[in-house]
Amino acid sequence: MAAKIFGLHHITAISVDAQRNLEFYVKVLGLRLVKRTVNYDDPERYHLVLGDQTGRAGSLITLFPRPSAPRGRHGGGQATITGLSVPTGALSFWRPRLRRAGARHLVDENVHGADRAVFQDPDGLLLALVECEDPRDIVAADGIPETAAIRGLHGVTIAQQSPALLSEILQGVFGFREQTIERIGSARHCRFVLDQPNAGGVIDVQIDANILRGTEGSGTIHHIALGVETEDEQAEFRERLMQAGLHATEAIDRYYFRSVYARTPGGILFEVATRGPGFAIDEPLESLGEMLCLPEHLEPRRAQLLKQLPKLEI
Repeated sequence: MAAKIFGLHHITAISVDAQRNLEFYVKVLGLRLVKRTVNYDDPERYHLVLGDQTGRAGSLITLFPRPSAPRGRHGGGQATITGLSVPTGALSFWRPRLRRAGARHLVDENVHGADRAVFQDPDGLLLALVECEDPRDIVAADGIPETAAIRGLHGVTIAQQSPALLSEILQGVFGFREQTIERIGSARHCRFVLDQPNAGGVIDVQIDANILRGTEGSGTIHHIALGVETEDEQAEFRERLMQAGLHATEAIDRYYFRSVYARTPGGILFEVATRGPGFAIDEPLESLGEMLCLPEHLEPRRAQLLKQLPKLEI
């Protein structure tokens, strides 16, 4: 059987203040800190993983807090908006909640037949709460009713001046299909979906020949991770990426999953990540995110890192 992407695995973004991030994503949005670890490539910085109560792939936003990071600029060659799935009618709950929390609410709009509210997190990262039918179970956080709670990732928007090469990769490599095209403001939006009806499998490509190129920094998405079930499927997608002329890394052990990375000619960094082994391999499910978890090669530096990393309170 041919390898298949099951949907978005996670979205990773650059932020500034780890504590401020936690207060927003946990206290306001009702996500759970499911892993408190470090950036394995820069271990003096946190890597925070937030998601649903069990840390399922498809519910995850991960953050690289960099206190000295310059503010990024949203634009072409970037993933720009992270969509989060909420039940139909939930926006009436979320608008006043976001306003009370001081989140900047940018616009209410209907995109491809679904109502959504676009807002910014404390670092300027663009998020959208999207009303849709989503069968995923959820354990609602305190103060958020089950009828409004975030179910997981809905999709991601990518901004490009020209969609041709990206479209070939989404369809020819990853198995998405183009579903609809509509105009929103001055830009066209092409929607790509997976053939299997999974939640969290939507990629919208915003096409605007006049868009300025984005710059990486705080408040911007670092990469998009697509999910596969097994390492064998991951290896097949790596081969497909290389056959499409892209440089794909070897599979990298991220401890909680394995990752292959490839950057498109338009500048988008994709990751193909395995579903498992998951976040409960080094701490119990009921206490996910409570301790600093390190891979074996960084354990000798634990005492040093605990002194260097800012203290976090939930």
